[in-house]
Order: sequence, then structure tokens, then C-alpha cells
Amino acid sequence: MISDVITKNDLRHLRKRALLVALLLLGLIVVGLALDAVSAQRVKRNFEQAADFPRGALVYAQFKDFPGLLKQWNESQLKERYLASVNFQQLQSRHLAMKLLSRWEEFGSAAGFDIDFDVFQSLADNRAAIAIYDIGKLDLVLIAPMNQAKWEACRFFQSKDVFEQIELPDGTTYYLHDVEADRGRQKQHIAFAYVKGRFVLATSEKLLQRAMANLNGKAQKDRLTDEPSFQELAKTVEPHFVTVWVEQAKLNDDWYFRHYWLMSDIADLKNMRAGMFDLEMQQ
Repeated sequence: MISDVITKNDLRHLRKRALLVALLLLGLIVVGLALDAVSAQRVKRNFEQAADFPRGALVYAQFKDFPGLLKQWNESQLKERYLASVNFQQLQSRHLAMKLLSRWEEFGSAAGFDIDFDVFQSLADNRAAIAIYDIGKLDLVLIAPMNQAKWEACRFFQSKDVFEQIELPDGTTYYLHDVEADRGRQKQHIAFAYVKGRFVLATSEKLLQRAMANLNGKAQKDRLTDEPSFQELAKTVEPHFVTVWVEQAKLNDDWYFRHYWLMSDIADLKNMRAGMFDLEMQQ
């Protein structure tokens, strides 16, 4: 018969080992929290614009120099080659292209002016971001930093009398116009506001109000950066010229995406939950 006897010396060794393990675990926790804090700060800095957008977007894109990008495209040989390509000629006759053109003309008609390249080039000092929430209705939000002088000179402000002016209880003002979309089958809006040095354009009054609540710090967990998949991917990407995030799982379930946008079998994308793509401009 063997009797197990623990001496005082054994107890001292056990306590030391337990203390060492506890200190190592504490150290790992501290390091983990520090890394997480640094990562969170990097996400906040790199994707500051995304925090202004409401949750629920299907696609989000941010641009380092939005007016510059549009100018480069508009003056590029690539644009000329594309407009002359067979691909573009075929696209023009497709239902998707005709639907987009029709919807854009309806928004322009409601605003009282063509919403074209020149208008978009005037809507940002440099950075800008856009998010699409419904592909079928083309529900989108565009937010861009803009100084006061540029705001007062932009086409939307100059045409504000065409819109209904709405003032919220906190004094924030936005402008709204009804849109008879899809040949009168859908009721939409075109709406804009200038909040905290940001120009906000939306094709949905509700989306505009939610974006304004974010800008005014009144929303609770309604920022695009609150999306878990956005948070995780944003930690791995350093934004450059253009950065695009897609909520692929929701896109895969979208009827318009599957029937009009998708150029390959949906099975190729079924295992992708979300994705983030970054493009860098080089000589």
C-alpha cells in the first residue's frame, strides 16, 4: 500500500507554479487587449467614413480622391476603349442597363437637373464613400466631406427650392423630393443634407435620417462598422485608392443580383460570407 504525502515544500512549489501560470495568463490577456485596442484604433482611422453609414449595406466603397477618380476615368483612354467595345454595346441592350438608366433619369428629373459626372465631381473635397442597400430599388447613400463654400456652390444646394425642406427637433435640416420610380410603380425619394461638414445624398428618406443620426452621434449600434464581418475584414486591410466591402451572403440571396448582376454560377460564391477588396493606383 502506497500513501501519498504532500509536504510543505511540495505545497510551496505548487503555489509558485500556480502563480507563474496565473501571471502568464494575465500577460496573454493584457497583450491580447493591447493588440485588440491597436487594431480597433487602426480600423477607426482607416475606415472613419464607414462609421457614418447605417448598417445593412450590401456593398460599400470608399475613395481616397473621389473627384480625382471621376476625372481620371472621364479623361482616360480606357473609357474611350470601353465605350467602343462589344461588351459595352451588348450591355446597353440588356435589361440591367436600361433599368439603371431609367432609374437615374427619374432621380435627375425629381432633382430638376442631370445628376452627371460634373455634379458628382463637385460633391466632395477629396474623400467620399457610397453604400448600396437595395439593388432592385437602387437605394444608396453617398457621404463626402465638404466645406461650407463648396456646399453652398453645389448643384443640390442651388436647387434646394425644388425640394421640401424638413427640420428635425434638434435643428438639423434636410431636403426631400418624391420620386415616381420604375414608371410610377415604386415610391422613392431623393434626399440630401449637410451635417457636421459632410454632404449626405440618399435615395431613401429613412436611410438619410439614419446616416444623419450617426453623424450627430444619436444612433445606437447602427453604424456599418458595427457589422461583425466588416470589423474583422477591416483589421486586415490598409485602404488605398479604392476599397470595397461586400456582404456576399446577402448578395447571394438577392434576386436582382442573381438574375442581372451575377456573371457566374452562384455556387462559386456560396461559401463566401463577406469580402473586402483594395485597389492601389500605380504608374
